[in-house]
Amino acid sequence: MIKNLTLLLLGILVSTASLSAQGGVSCNDSEETALCDLDDINGYTFTNPPPGGSVPSESLCDGGAFHNPGWFSFVAGSSEIELAVVPVPGTCDTVSNGNFGVQVALWAGCPDFGGECVAGDANCSDQPINLMATNLVIGDIYNLVIDGCS
Repeated sequence: MIKNLTLLLLGILVSTASLSAQGGVSCNDSEETALCDLDDINGYTFTNPPPGGSVPSESLCDGGAFHNPGWFSFVAGSSEIELAVVPVPGTCDTVSNGNFGVQVALWAGCPDFGGECVAGDANCSDQPINLMATNLVIGDIYNLVIDGCS
């Protein structure tokens, strides 16, 4: 299931962070293109890749499963961050099992490579999702994943 999303940056405390505005098809690919300013995705519109690509075997934070993840990597410029992921209205189709919308998570490292989920919401939603994370290590790479539900 492909989702069109608009990412909105709500706020970053004392921040300069970086994010790949292209949305990688894998966590590792996205880490290789991490930029230095999280503002690069403020208002960015993103379409998830089609299902069947690079899908981690681990769960998405609090129990969700990966389906068609899109990844954005950034270097933390602050120990705290708040992001809003806003699905574009009318683009989150309901699938045969009744799920629709997106799941969102922030990882330190990558799933399947020793990474750890530091914040996430695996509840499928077609409404804005606010993601807050604290205790980030300034200068470390973090990976935001937006995954379509199916």
